[in-house]
Amino acid sequence: MKHKELVVVKILCLCMLPLFLFLPLSGIKRIKARCERVIDGDTVEVIYNNRPLKIRLAFIDAPELAQLSFDRKPIGTWSKLFLQKHCFQKKVVVHIIKKDRYGRYLGELFLGDRSLNLELVEQGHALIYRNYEFQTIKQKVDYLVSEMAAKRKRLGMWSTFGFNDPYVHRRRKRFKSRKQ
Repeated sequence: MKHKELVVVKILCLCMLPLFLFLPLSGIKRIKARCERVIDGDTVEVIYNNRPLKIRLAFIDAPELAQLSFDRKPIGTWSKLFLQKHCFQKKVVVHIIKKDRYGRYLGELFLGDRSLNLELVEQGHALIYRNYEFQTIKQKVDYLVSEMAAKRKRLGMWSTFGFNDPYVHRRRKRFKSRKQ
């Protein structure tokens, strides 16, 4: 995205900010937990009240664990390692939004006041999950601006010669397994 377009997006955000900034994020439950396991770049398991909870990170789509870029870089492993470095065996706060169709909780993971979901996008280790509903306009703009900045700076998976969108990668994998 060009500089002028980025400026226009930021101006629109500032204009809309008073309207959406103070709306309550209804239905969100905040829990404090310890990150017990990082499954992949967008799924973790936390311990809450001595019970394991599987959390799928909301708003983002990280590469599949075995996914490689077109130049054979392990972008799926990079995402997992980034998340592991920042939250494994640490106390985190999870803003649980809802349960998904697989029984996992969808949530935003925070370490202190930092959203690890947003940080994965900022560092080029995840894409925005386009089909997901954001809680506020400001939140959506933050994620969009972060993804554009990571792409422009060629961070993480953007530093490779290209890659399949994780959604496309999963579909191709399913199609191949049905053919066999």
